[in-house]
Amino acid sequence: MAKILYTAFTQDGKETNGFVEAMNNKDALLELKERGLHQINLLSDAALGFDRGDLEGIGEGELKRIAKFEVQMQKGAGLLPYFIETMRNNAIPLAIGVSMVLYAESVGSAMWMASGVILSLALPFFSFWNYGVMQTYNGLLKAMAFGEWESVKALSLDLKKQSKNPDIMIEADTRLAAYHAHKGDMNAALKVMMPHKEYLEKNAGVYENKIGTLYFHAGAYDKCVYQMKKAYEVSRENMMLADWALAEVRFGDIEIAKNCISEVEIETLPAYGVPFIEFIEGLIAYKEKNLAEAKEMLTHALEGFSIFDKNPAVWDSLSMVRCYLALVLAALGDSESAEMLLSEGVVKIAKEHADDALLVELKRNFSDHF
Repeated sequence: MAKILYTAFTQDGKETNGFVEAMNNKDALLELKERGLHQINLLSDAALGFDRGDLEGIGEGELKRIAKFEVQMQKGAGLLPYFIETMRNNAIPLAIGVSMVLYAESVGSAMWMASGVILSLALPFFSFWNYGVMQTYNGLLKAMAFGEWESVKALSLDLKKQSKNPDIMIEADTRLAAYHAHKGDMNAALKVMMPHKEYLEKNAGVYENKIGTLYFHAGAYDKCVYQMKKAYEVSRENMMLADWALAEVRFGDIEIAKNCISEVEIETLPAYGVPFIEFIEGLIAYKEKNLAEAKEMLTHALEGFSIFDKNPAVWDSLSMVRCYLALVLAALGDSESAEMLLSEGVVKIAKEHADDALLVELKRNFSDHF
């Protein structure tokens, strides 16, 4: 079963964070509602999330502190909150270590001094080592977003050296495979992913979903659609249905995309899944020339993704939403608002992640940017 990060409110109106153990998102929501919680947001997904063996054996109070910290990190918190949380989590060994150092000074014992220093620094050291791993991963996501492919390759290899956690290793190799796919070498990309196939297939559809993403980076859009469809068919998971819908509306059949969206259980999606669906609905409306609806849905998607705008994992989606919304506003005659959406970073990401058809539209409407 997966440990799913969530935020919610208690019956007396207090916000709470934690992890709920469940087989899928629907069961997680049922469990949390039975606890009397409401306004529930799932911040991770049972099907696509990392293995959380690191949380085994941790008490409920400590889990809540970790959950609160991870919620902050998802919204882009930096070193200071991480430092504060690390000090709080290691308060007892730190206090003991400092006491040993003070005792060592009073009696002149080198052994007590060394033991106190080691105890004081050991756990914080490992916490800050993990922070370094996380920063490398964030740097990798940023390089991916901006299409800095040589940095993607280098950071992928660095991340594999820093952590032997299987999920981190897979994330690193997925980005390394994307590098090869972007360079046009799908054989090399698939070879990188092959050692992880058996592990990934423990969660049905995850391997196919990742391969679909590689075909996107290779520009093989028909194969991307096929793999996203296959990922859903073997998993029947909501977010994979949404990924298939996005692939269809961008590169395949809009009617299939509409059917997919109609089957998504919105209430079971993680927090980032709701603006993802709104993006797809806005894109469908745009392609069907329903500009008023496209504006409404893309605006909602922009607001939803903007909550996580410091997290590089959503930057490509956020950029795509801004670009399509800019096209809609331009078509509605609001060129000034459209231009405001196209910051330098948005344009740089769009040039990397937009498909050829979208780039043609962007160049036609915003030649100064594209």
